[in-house]
Amino acid sequence: MSNSAIKRSLLESLNAYVKHFETPNTREDLLAIAGSILTFHP
Repeated sequence: MSNSAIKRSLLESLNAYVKHFETPNTREDLLAIAGSILTFHP
């Protein structure tokens, strides 16, 4: 998977997570969520 595809997938996942759980958009929160998503990324 290319870097741009990974970035797009990550941003889509973050957007879906925030919309679903209505979490605050603080930088720290988003970095923590992104880290978790990337941990399980194939």
